[in-house]
Amino acid sequence: MGRVLPRDAVPLRCRDGGRAGGAGRRARRRSRAPGGARGAPGRPARPAAARLRLPPRPPLRPRGGRRRARRPPASRPRRAGAAGLRRGVRRPEWPERARRRAGGGDRPAAPRGSRAGARLDARPLARAGRRALTPGGGFWDALERFLLRERAAGRRDLEEIWSQPLEQRIENGDAIAAEGVDRWDPESGRLVLRADARGSRFRAGDALRIGDGADPAREPEVTLADEGPDGTLEFEPGYGVPPQEIADAIERSGGRPVLDRGEIDLTPQLLEALRRVRSGAGERARAVRDLVRLRWEPAVDDREREEAERSADRLEAGGVHLESAQREAFVRAWSARPVQLVQGPPGTGKTWLAAHLLAALAWRGEALLVTAQTHRAVDNVLHALAAVARRTGHPLPLVRVAPRRAAEPRLRREGIRVVRGAAQVSRPRRGGLIVGATLFGARRFESPGPFDRVLFDEAAQITLPHALCALLAAPRWILAGDDRQLGPVIVGDHPDPTVTRSVFEHLRDRAEPVLLDRTHRMNDAVCAFPSRAFYGGRLRPTERAAARRLRLASDPGPLAPVLDPERGAVLVRLAHEGHRTRCPAEADLAAAIAAELLGPQRLPAGSLALVSPFRAQNREIASRLRARLPAGAALPVIDTVERIQGQEREAVVVSLACSDPDALRRDTEFFFSENRLCVTLTRARTKLVVLASRAVLDTYPRTYEGLLRLDLFHRMFRELPQVDGSALAARLGP
Repeated sequence: MGRVLPRDAVPLRCRDGGRAGGAGRRARRRSRAPGGARGAPGRPARPAAARLRLPPRPPLRPRGGRRRARRPPASRPRRAGAAGLRRGVRRPEWPERARRRAGGGDRPAAPRGSRAGARLDARPLARAGRRALTPGGGFWDALERFLLRERAAGRRDLEEIWSQPLEQRIENGDAIAAEGVDRWDPESGRLVLRADARGSRFRAGDALRIGDGADPAREPEVTLADEGPDGTLEFEPGYGVPPQEIADAIERSGGRPVLDRGEIDLTPQLLEALRRVRSGAGERARAVRDLVRLRWEPAVDDREREEAERSADRLEAGGVHLESAQREAFVRAWSARPVQLVQGPPGTGKTWLAAHLLAALAWRGEALLVTAQTHRAVDNVLHALAAVARRTGHPLPLVRVAPRRAAEPRLRREGIRVVRGAAQVSRPRRGGLIVGATLFGARRFESPGPFDRVLFDEAAQITLPHALCALLAAPRWILAGDDRQLGPVIVGDHPDPTVTRSVFEHLRDRAEPVLLDRTHRMNDAVCAFPSRAFYGGRLRPTERAAARRLRLASDPGPLAPVLDPERGAVLVRLAHEGHRTRCPAEADLAAAIAAELLGPQRLPAGSLALVSPFRAQNREIASRLRARLPAGAALPVIDTVERIQGQEREAVVVSLACSDPDALRRDTEFFFSENRLCVTLTRARTKLVVLASRAVLDTYPRTYEGLLRLDLFHRMFRELPQVDGSALAARLGP
């Protein structure tokens, strides 16, 4: 047995300065020579007795003075450094953070002028970034981390895209090579280019860089204003970009400029809105904070409910037919406090209902704000409101804040006032007001704000931090959307899935939405499977829509089993394996079906859409369809699911293309997405054709959620009428 030392003895010191038996022992173990000796290589091992330098005067004497009692190890908080965090060691929860996580309330607002209160004001992306990116924290820290991680991920993706060769960027849809300049106004900077943007990822409102494509980071910025039906793209100068810089960029490109993806960084503004709500400074901010934290009780104002019922009766008397679910949504959105959700599946008239509700509230004298993530969604609601005013003969005071310049002529023709900023909007002394602005335009209307309510359109595509920009503008809110369709665009990886949810999905945990259950788009056969798979069997077509059928001008021949009008939805099963993003067999059959519809069956190109999850497959379909059609014939929409959301066509042909189990296992979340499948299957009015291989079902997802998504595809294969696509392709020939 070794020598027993007194408990309060001075610890022995090793030759290397470490304590005996502790770090010094580990250091000596690491420095052991290959031959088994301790110490430097080649040096003989010292005897065991010589390894430690003992004090010269044994026995050891205790320290003088008062000995401090040691704290029990269990009560001592261990601080985990970077290495500890990488190993998954949980950081200690200090009293303030522990209180927040336990539901004891938020941190009180810091005094004005203090360092804590000025943290976001001075350097929102540096000081706040270091704090927010640290794991742990409560609800508000998680939202802050979400914004900063999204910003960092977006910049990494953009730099990676810019580093790719131009040909690869164009092929991936991240750049457009214009064929030439159609119109150029050097005074306003308005630019119209001839270009084919059908294979690109860009949408109206996106920020792009214009130049020769060599170094997009150094090129001026423009905004895609509109896509013309004649193959033209209209652009506006970016914020603060003089037209002369755009003219120089066009000259450098030789008159054929390249449009690359740009960046709009609004993270500082979003962090500022988040800070205001988190601080709870003011009644409006406290109300929004309670709403976001779900600390409110749904209530209905009985007096307002009676008033809403009378308003609905007046609409019915004026020839506006409200279905039972639409009437219930109308009344509850009018009388619910503080928020009401309206879920509008495809074709259920969500925008139409919102326009009549807003018009009735404005005639009542309320000031209303209409907001959405995109300019197009805001303009759609305002155009619907202008149509209501024309039909009823009662004018509506409509204002649009900072629209796209390309949309201004139509807005003005419909009697909608256009202003460039929120400062030009004021509430009239008498009567109501309806103002349309995007989320970032609505940020200028923060507390106290001139509005009584805010209506969020397409609320299922708005993240919670983005919604804060407009929540502060009014004390009551109406959210219209459908969280069964595509949600917000997320580019970063987030360990907490709750921060990636939309504001619609977040609030429905507390407020049950009203489901609009009658679709005016899909006939009975097209509607059957989406209703069962996504809406619990509650979605039904109206009588008029249910009886609608695809009209054929002649006998489709071998394609009769696919184009049979009585089989509104059909699954064409092909035998192929190993394809990832492009399948020639499916592309050829999709082109044959489209050529039959556009040619002998005389279906207009604007009434047909061909959809695939992969751009490579869309390019393959377009190439084969051009070969089957006469020269110069108009092509239908051939695009991805994301680009076709919000649209509808008489007939839709879907090509899933992928049949590689390994690729499907890696991309389970993308390919087997329930929301993406819902959008894909609900675009058609009378004919839906899905081309797929049964090899899609042979994959084995890595997660339980992936298995649930795969089960939905199993249901689709079981429940949709099937046609043998391989035999059909053999009869059609090359």
